Amino acid sequence: MNQQVPLSLLLYETLFVRNGLSPQEIHQYEQIKAGFYGEAKLSELIVSGNFRHIIPLFDIRLLSRAAELQIDCLLLTENDLFILEVKNYSGDYQMENNNLFSLPTKRQVHNPLTQVERTEFLFKRMLDDRKIHRNVQSYVVFINNNFMLYNASPELPMIFPAQIESFLKQINENAYRLTSQTKKLAHILTSQQIEHSSYERYPDYSFDRLKYGLFCEHCFSPLSKKGREALTCLPCRSTILSEDAILFAIAQFHLLFPKEKIRTETITRWCGNIVSKKAVRRTLQKHFLVHSGGKHTHYSYKHDKAHLLYLSQKYVKPAQK
Repeated sequence: MNQQVPLSLLLYETLFVRNGLSPQEIHQYEQIKAGFYGEAKLSELIVSGNFRHIIPLFDIRLLSRAAELQIDCLLLTENDLFILEVKNYSGDYQMENNNLFSLPTKRQVHNPLTQVERTEFLFKRMLDDRKIHRNVQSYVVFINNNFMLYNASPELPMIFPAQIESFLKQINENAYRLTSQTKKLAHILTSQQIEHSSYERYPDYSFDRLKYGLFCEHCFSPLSKKGREALTCLPCRSTILSEDAILFAIAQFHLLFPKEKIRTETITRWCGNIVSKKAVRRTLQKHFLVHSGGKHTHYSYKHDKAHLLYLSQKYVKPAQK
């Protein structure tokens, strides 16, 4: 199972490279990235366990009447539905009067139990509205092996790193064989997802205020010219084909400006004029649909989400280790 990379992660990452982020925005970026890696790790555990009586759905966004709900991981079985709030917290924490505190800083942090309770309520209401009758259970799953929580009651619906595999095995062993009815429910839930949350807020940006150039997709350093067909990243000590660097830059451009037409002149400027207009045009003609119109010629992707797949490549194994 390949975990889908959140649009918000790709957008924050691109702005980090080409715009810079404020301390608050960097914190948000790091939270999104940690959340993605946490869900990806859980996904790997489920796949490697080969749990045949479980259908896992990740990053589900639904509407319960007018209210939005987001589920990190939803496990569907023939018996029950399991809402998993996945947290990639690291370090030492302590529970006091149902509040969660970081031990090193003594500061109170968000208690994920509050979030999962709200999610369960909205999800149950949504199921009731659709006359779907299933038992629902909710848990907070702490995925990071470097996480430690003190003073937590055993009664709390929390699953700790050492318990995850046995927790999944128990669900699978206690579940009946999957039927078409549960598979149909999985299809209904995925097909009714909302693509964008109204709660998402992104930093302001504009084309003229962003950095132009070609950047390394791994360390984000500016690339330098190396011969006619290649570029180099000095920190990574790697050589990148000019065509690959141009394709990565075009994907970033289309992510940030999806309504803007992709033109040779615009992309050449976006690339910081490091590569020639001829090289950009050749790349566009080779990989994109051409909409001829003389000076107004522009290009488009052959598939709607091709740019997202391109930007997500670095997160796919083995880079995701």
